[in-house]
Amino acid sequence: MSMSFYAAVWAVAILGFARPHGEFLQISPSSTAPVQVAGGEQPAAEKPILALLARYVAGLEGRNLDAIKSIWPTMSPAQNKAIHAEFDHARALRCELIEPRITVKDETAVVVVRRKYMLTTLEGKSFESTTITTFNLKRGADGWVIDSIRYDL
Repeated sequence: MSMSFYAAVWAVAILGFARPHGEFLQISPSSTAPVQVAGGEQPAAEKPILALLARYVAGLEGRNLDAIKSIWPTMSPAQNKAIHAEFDHARALRCELIEPRITVKDETAVVVVRRKYMLTTLEGKSFESTTITTFNLKRGADGWVIDSIRYDL
Protein backbone atom coordinates (compact mmCIF):
# COMPACT_ATOMS: atom_id res chain seq x y z
CA MET A 1 0.00 0.00 0.00
CA SER A 2 1.20 3.49 -0.76
CA MET A 3 2.47 6.05 1.71
CA SER A 4 -0.52 8.35 1.04
CA PHE A 5 -2.88 5.53 2.00
CA TYR A 6 -1.12 5.19 5.35
CA ALA A 7 -1.05 8.96 5.81
CA ALA A 8 -4.80 9.15 5.23
CA VAL A 9 -5.40 6.34 7.71
CA TRP A 10 -3.13 8.10 10.22
CA ALA A 11 -5.03 11.38 9.80
CA VAL A 12 -8.35 9.67 10.25
CA ALA A 13 -7.09 7.97 13.40
CA ILE A 14 -5.69 11.20 14.85
CA LEU A 15 -9.00 12.95 14.30
CA GLY A 16 -10.76 10.27 16.27
CA PHE A 17 -12.52 8.58 13.38
CA ALA A 18 -10.90 5.17 13.64
CA ARG A 19 -12.43 2.41 15.67
CA PRO A 20 -10.03 0.28 17.71
CA HIS A 21 -10.54 -2.76 15.49
CA GLY A 22 -9.81 -0.86 12.28
CA GLU A 23 -13.28 0.10 11.09
CA PHE A 24 -13.82 3.73 10.19
CA LEU A 25 -16.63 6.20 10.58
CA GLN A 26 -18.93 6.63 7.65
CA ILE A 27 -18.53 9.73 5.55
CA SER A 28 -21.95 9.89 3.98
CA PRO A 29 -23.05 12.11 1.15
CA SER A 30 -24.49 15.37 2.28
CA SER A 31 -27.80 16.58 1.09
CA THR A 32 -29.15 20.05 0.71
CA ALA A 33 -29.74 19.91 4.47
CA PRO A 34 -26.48 18.49 5.91
CA VAL A 35 -27.90 18.74 9.42
CA GLN A 36 -31.10 16.74 9.61
CA VAL A 37 -33.51 17.45 12.40
CA ALA A 38 -36.43 15.24 13.33
CA GLY A 39 -39.61 17.01 14.30
CA GLY A 40 -39.59 19.87 11.82
CA GLU A 41 -38.78 23.52 12.42
CA GLN A 42 -36.08 24.39 14.94
CA PRO A 43 -36.44 27.14 17.52
CA ALA A 44 -34.87 30.43 16.41
CA ALA A 45 -32.08 30.11 19.01
CA GLU A 46 -30.92 26.87 17.39
CA LYS A 47 -30.82 28.13 13.80
CA PRO A 48 -27.38 29.83 14.12
CA ILE A 49 -26.00 26.64 15.67
CA LEU A 50 -27.35 24.53 12.81
CA ALA A 51 -25.83 27.04 10.38
CA LEU A 52 -22.45 26.64 12.12
CA LEU A 53 -22.68 22.84 11.80
CA ALA A 54 -23.54 23.23 8.11
CA ARG A 55 -20.41 25.38 7.67
CA TYR A 56 -18.35 22.66 9.41
CA VAL A 57 -19.70 20.03 7.00
CA ALA A 58 -19.09 22.32 4.00
CA GLY A 59 -15.51 22.94 5.16
CA LEU A 60 -14.82 19.22 5.46
CA GLU A 61 -16.41 18.28 2.17
CA GLY A 62 -14.77 21.21 0.39
CA ARG A 63 -11.44 20.32 2.00
CA ASN A 64 -11.14 23.93 3.11
CA LEU A 65 -8.98 24.07 6.22
CA ASP A 66 -9.24 27.87 6.47
CA ALA A 67 -13.03 27.64 6.55
CA ILE A 68 -12.86 25.08 9.34
CA LYS A 69 -10.32 27.13 11.32
CA SER A 70 -12.56 30.19 11.03
CA ILE A 71 -15.34 28.38 12.92
CA TRP A 72 -13.01 26.32 15.16
CA PRO A 73 -10.44 28.87 16.41
CA THR A 74 -9.25 26.63 19.27
CA MET A 75 -8.18 23.83 16.90
CA SER A 76 -4.88 22.47 18.17
CA PRO A 77 -1.77 22.29 15.97
CA ALA A 78 -2.04 18.47 15.99
CA GLN A 79 -5.68 18.62 14.85
CA ASN A 80 -4.74 21.16 12.18
CA LYS A 81 -1.92 18.92 10.93
CA ALA A 82 -4.14 15.83 10.91
CA ILE A 83 -6.94 17.52 8.99
CA HIS A 84 -4.43 18.97 6.51
CA ALA A 85 -2.94 15.50 5.94
CA GLU A 86 -6.39 14.02 5.52
CA PHE A 87 -7.29 16.62 2.91
CA ASP A 88 -4.00 16.05 1.05
CA HIS A 89 -4.60 12.31 0.78
CA ALA A 90 -8.33 12.27 0.07
CA ARG A 91 -9.97 12.16 -3.30
CA ALA A 92 -13.34 12.71 -1.68
CA LEU A 93 -14.78 13.43 1.76
CA ARG A 94 -18.41 13.29 2.70
CA CYS A 95 -19.95 14.08 6.06
CA GLU A 96 -23.46 14.04 7.44
CA LEU A 97 -24.59 15.13 10.90
CA ILE A 98 -27.81 13.40 11.92
CA GLU A 99 -30.30 13.99 14.71
CA PRO A 100 -28.62 16.91 16.47
CA ARG A 101 -29.53 17.30 20.12
CA ILE A 102 -28.80 20.90 21.08
CA THR A 103 -28.49 22.19 24.63
CA VAL A 104 -27.89 25.92 25.05
CA LYS A 105 -26.89 27.46 28.36
CA ASP A 106 -25.94 31.12 28.47
CA GLU A 107 -22.97 31.59 26.12
CA THR A 108 -22.24 27.89 25.59
CA ALA A 109 -23.93 25.07 23.76
CA VAL A 110 -23.44 21.34 23.44
CA VAL A 111 -24.54 19.54 20.30
CA VAL A 112 -24.58 15.75 20.15
CA VAL A 113 -25.01 14.21 16.71
CA ARG A 114 -24.57 10.94 14.92
CA ARG A 115 -21.75 11.73 12.48
CA LYS A 116 -21.45 9.70 9.30
CA TYR A 117 -18.15 10.14 7.52
CA MET A 118 -16.65 8.66 4.34
CA LEU A 119 -13.15 9.17 3.04
CA THR A 120 -11.92 7.97 -0.34
CA THR A 121 -8.14 8.04 -0.70
CA LEU A 122 -6.26 9.08 -3.82
CA GLU A 123 -5.76 5.36 -4.49
CA GLY A 124 -9.52 4.76 -4.41
CA LYS A 125 -9.71 3.03 -1.02
CA SER A 126 -12.85 3.99 0.89
CA PHE A 127 -13.35 4.13 4.63
CA GLU A 128 -16.72 4.65 6.23
CA SER A 129 -17.74 5.07 9.84
CA THR A 130 -20.35 6.46 12.18
CA THR A 131 -19.70 7.96 15.59
CA ILE A 132 -21.54 9.87 18.23
CA THR A 133 -19.91 13.30 18.07
CA THR A 134 -20.13 16.07 20.64
CA PHE A 135 -19.52 19.66 19.61
CA ASN A 136 -18.85 22.11 22.46
CA LEU A 137 -19.64 25.61 21.24
CA LYS A 138 -19.07 29.12 22.55
CA ARG A 139 -20.96 32.25 21.60
CA GLY A 140 -18.73 35.23 20.94
CA ALA A 141 -19.20 38.72 19.58
CA ASP A 142 -19.41 37.32 16.02
CA GLY A 143 -21.70 34.38 16.85
CA TRP A 144 -21.17 30.70 17.61
CA VAL A 145 -17.82 28.94 17.16
CA ILE A 146 -16.60 25.43 17.89
CA ASP A 147 -14.58 25.17 21.10
CA SER A 148 -13.95 21.43 20.93
CA ILE A 149 -15.10 18.25 19.20
CA ARG A 150 -15.18 14.79 20.78
CA TYR A 151 -15.75 11.56 18.85
CA ASP A 152 -17.19 8.64 20.81
CA LEU A 153 -17.20 5.16 19.41
